[in-house]
Amino acid sequence: MALFQNAPHFESAYGVIEGTPHNEHIQHYGDKKNLGDEVSRHFLQVLGNSNLPTTTTGSGRLGMANWIASPDNPVTARVMVNRIWQGHFARGIVATPNDFGKRGLPPSNRALLDYLATEFVEKGWSVKTIHRMILLSHTYQLSSDDSVTAEQVDPENTYLWRHSRIRMDAEEIRDSMLATSGTLDLSPAGAQPFPSEAEWNYSAHAPFSAVYETNRRTLYVMAQRTRRHPYLGLFDGANTASTVAQRDSSVTPLQALYFMNASFPKKCSESLAQQLENSHPSEQEEIKQAFFTIYGRLATKPEIDHAAEFLQQITAIYKTHDVASRAVDDKVAQDKIAHDKALGNLLQALYASNEFMFID
Repeated sequence: MALFQNAPHFESAYGVIEGTPHNEHIQHYGDKKNLGDEVSRHFLQVLGNSNLPTTTTGSGRLGMANWIASPDNPVTARVMVNRIWQGHFARGIVATPNDFGKRGLPPSNRALLDYLATEFVEKGWSVKTIHRMILLSHTYQLSSDDSVTAEQVDPENTYLWRHSRIRMDAEEIRDSMLATSGTLDLSPAGAQPFPSEAEWNYSAHAPFSAVYETNRRTLYVMAQRTRRHPYLGLFDGANTASTVAQRDSSVTPLQALYFMNASFPKKCSESLAQQLENSHPSEQEEIKQAFFTIYGRLATKPEIDHAAEFLQQITAIYKTHDVASRAVDDKVAQDKIAHDKALGNLLQALYASNEFMFID
């Protein structure tokens, strides 16, 4: 290792190069020495059996991409709109989004799936158009209220007689906390702060492992294939070692403990508490703005009263235990510190609530 300690650092990246394109022979029983007829390059027979143009000189990846996104290939459009639908309703029109074949489940509404797929293609493969169409529909705007009669007919809500209650994904929860607390970093993410190659000394028994804290969107959080990120693992983040058609969604005591004890929710709550303290003259206005910022709605009078009572009690506890007096000697400043800490606790409780984490 001493030879590489002072070695210059060069940026590197994995890459591929084109080989020499050619047709392949059928391999009997997978034996490369037992070859059969030569087969020209083409796409799957079950999905159209189109041959590559004879003028194709490269690998054929561009031709494959054009075939996948061709209006003559209806599977792509159906799969795409089904996944968009699943993103809004937690369940696709085809409930097995990775399998539209015989082993998968049939669509709950075939006509709707075909209509959305047709509109998707005719509107120039515009994802935004499909989003708008779904979000403006009556179905999306239904409440999550139960109905005894409908529950008996369709207990799984397959036909969407109500809006299914959906817990936000791990990325959505974290990004929402960053955005509402004003701590979201919107600057370009750049490279992860990996150690230089000169410091690499990893093996199967001592693999690389790191967690890099960031205030950028969760999309930019470094995720390893060999070890799950502690936050993403706690809130059912996707398995990084394989494709994931549909996320699991759990509600566990550890998730509640995370909001109570982890540093990230505390930092977001403290940041938002400071903003509310600086911009609102009264405690009641702070409470109203807190509910509006986190829940996106106005607080009811009982909620305001309960929150005010909570703030008074927790502020008194901080004063009793002299938490503020350890930081400053001024009485007014001590009261402010105690109030800010209590307000942070209130915001932490709002973040930990079902109303924040679930979409009704």
